[in-house]
Amino acid sequence: MQDAFRRAVDLHAAGRVREAEAVYRRLLGEAKGPQPRLTARLAQARLDRGDAQEAARLTAEALKHQDGDPFIHQLHGVALRRTGRLEEARAALERAAGLAPDDPAILHSLGKAFADLGRHAEAEAALRRSLDRDPSAVGTLTTLSLVLRHAARPAEALDAVGRALALDPGHAGARLERGMTLLALGRYEEGFEDYEARFSTEGNAPPDLPGRAWRGGPLAGETVLLWCEQGLGDMIQFARFAPLVVARGAAKVLLLMRPPLVRLLRTLQAPGVEVVPEGAAGLAYDLHAPLMSVPGLLGLGLDGVPAAVPYLFPEPERVARWRGALRPGGPREGGFMVGVAWQGKPTSKADIGRSFPLRHVEPLARLPGLRLVALQKEHGLDQLGRLPPGVAVETLGEAFDAGPDAFLDTAAVMASLDLVITSDTAVAHLAGALGRPVWVVLRYGAEWRWLQARDDSPWYPTMRLFRQDAPGDWAGAFARVEAALRGLLAERRLPSARPTIPVSWGELIDKIAILEIKAERIGEPAKLANVRAELLALEAVRDKAAWRTPETRRLAAVLKAVNEELWAVEDDIRGCERAGDFGPRFVGLARSVYVTNDRRAALKRALNEALGSTLVEEKSYADYSK
Repeated sequence: MQDAFRRAVDLHAAGRVREAEAVYRRLLGEAKGPQPRLTARLAQARLDRGDAQEAARLTAEALKHQDGDPFIHQLHGVALRRTGRLEEARAALERAAGLAPDDPAILHSLGKAFADLGRHAEAEAALRRSLDRDPSAVGTLTTLSLVLRHAARPAEALDAVGRALALDPGHAGARLERGMTLLALGRYEEGFEDYEARFSTEGNAPPDLPGRAWRGGPLAGETVLLWCEQGLGDMIQFARFAPLVVARGAAKVLLLMRPPLVRLLRTLQAPGVEVVPEGAAGLAYDLHAPLMSVPGLLGLGLDGVPAAVPYLFPEPERVARWRGALRPGGPREGGFMVGVAWQGKPTSKADIGRSFPLRHVEPLARLPGLRLVALQKEHGLDQLGRLPPGVAVETLGEAFDAGPDAFLDTAAVMASLDLVITSDTAVAHLAGALGRPVWVVLRYGAEWRWLQARDDSPWYPTMRLFRQDAPGDWAGAFARVEAALRGLLAERRLPSARPTIPVSWGELIDKIAILEIKAERIGEPAKLANVRAELLALEAVRDKAAWRTPETRRLAAVLKAVNEELWAVEDDIRGCERAGDFGPRFVGLARSVYVTNDRRAALKRALNEALGSTLVEEKSYADYSK
């Protein structure tokens, strides 16, 4: 038996897992009585072949007979992690670490378990203990980087993954982790280059497609197939890049989508782009590429993200049908209507820490004049039954998005809503792509696409982000959501309190620049609060449109600098007034006012031209030039 067991272990180590499993099973069948060590080996084989459920069952059986073996506890914890039983996994791995406190592999597994639960400090502590014992463990350094990134410490994350790559420059997991950290920092050119390493990590091999892969080179009339990957939200977010491939020189782009998204994505009004379902026969193309690689292939930076919305559209007949159901008395009837989505797919590792408990909308539901409408499908609906009396979240019936096509009803319903509030799910991307007002409530250390420490998104101009201030602090995030929502409702009740006027782009960006300067320099709390309120209101108007390009950002920055010059000049003039100094310095300052204002006017005019403003401010003064 021992010889056969050693042969099975050798087969397993050589990657011949199926053959090793057959030997393990034969030996277990021949054994008299429990064989926990052999059972654990079989569990490892099942885990290696993707059957975590069976691996967890087998390790539980082995532990009945050998509870003091730390490595069986470790294997049990790893199997439980992969089935999504995260608390049980943490307990099993803590037991393993208690039995073998100096084993670096067990401490690494324990760090991963704490990371899954969002317990960043404990994860970091376990990983650093592991690294104290094995400083050159590339996998552990990579996991530490991930934990630090999720703890909103990206600079430290880059340092950790940099150490990993110094030890093993070709480590795919480390390269991918560095890529996501760089993307979170807004360093898109570098980040998307490293993001390509995702296809070299375990379980993420790209499909074997015929034809040549497009590597970002020049295009001259070819047909390019862009194939989908990852989740539905990713596909909605990245569909915007297909027209850019046409603009680069492709005669046609075939956007290969999962069947449930095809009908929605066919509303993408882009000449030369055809949306086709996965599995479609007879597709003719010259080149292919993964859709989420396109920004990197095009060499786009953060400023190059196309942010014009809407780029997807609801079906008009569905909009009319749902509007009639939700607002039978007209578009303003029925109160301020907010759609809410709170739960992603619970079995997805990507959803860990992202979904918020529905109970946090209770203060919102109690606001006068507010109606909450559930945009949730399938997962999380059980939470509706646990809301306290008097807290109402309307549901839309069993027919809501019940067909084979995803989000058609959701998109139509959003057209009648005043606002969408959602966790980090596909609903957030849908609302953004439709150009609907949407607030996304994010976990601490949110995913790379939401960047760091900002409340707007360069991907979606109509989106506002509400971040946790600490891991798990949904209550704090929702307190800010409630305050912002109260402000919106107050505006709705008192429309005359904030007049709405048409204005040129140059004038709007100039006013924002002045308010930014005031916000930086005014110290009195009451005045500062008024300035910030006005600044937020004007920024919200600005960000409803896709105004950001490298050139308009440059012009806005220069315009702010010119306004800072004018601020300094006015301070100096007032100083001369106090001192009774009306000599050459005063004259020079006075002359600089109109010279600098002319530069300011030129910048505003350039912004108007760059953004195609239909309103243009005109000035007429005597010419002072010689």
